[in-house]
Amino acid sequence: MYRWYYSKPVRWGYNLIIFFYLMLAFVEKPSSLTLSPDPRFRGKRPDPPCGVTESLEIIFLVCFVCDLVVKSHVLGRQQVIKNRWLMSYCLVLIISFIDVVVTISTGCNQRIRIHRLLRPFFLLQNSSLMKKLLRAIKRTVPEIL
Repeated sequence: MYRWYYSKPVRWGYNLIIFFYLMLAFVEKPSSLTLSPDPRFRGKRPDPPCGVTESLEIIFLVCFVCDLVVKSHVLGRQQVIKNRWLMSYCLVLIISFIDVVVTISTGCNQRIRIHRLLRPFFLLQNSSLMKKLLRAIKRTVPEIL
């Protein structure tokens, strides 16, 4: 299971899922995606019907839950409980699921969506270099201020 989980095809697939999850921001309301940067030739912005992006989000979140389950099986339950990144991964998933369910239940009229702020977390928790960068920033900001 360990070799399969850390194999290149599985890692590429997981990175692709994170990429598409982050790209949802370009097609959700309010969308910033246009055909041209020129205001005269922009055209209409994408406006998917209620439930389309939310359904995709649920699919991606289920993929992240599967990743967490496999990771907890590979590393062991005790290691998952000790690791702050994995515990926060679980918390972010719970918050994201609650937010998507609330959005769907309100008929997509909710403008403030908490999990949009949490989306970059999935990229951070997947990369050890990003974690090191975050630690370095955390250490140097007090020195600068």
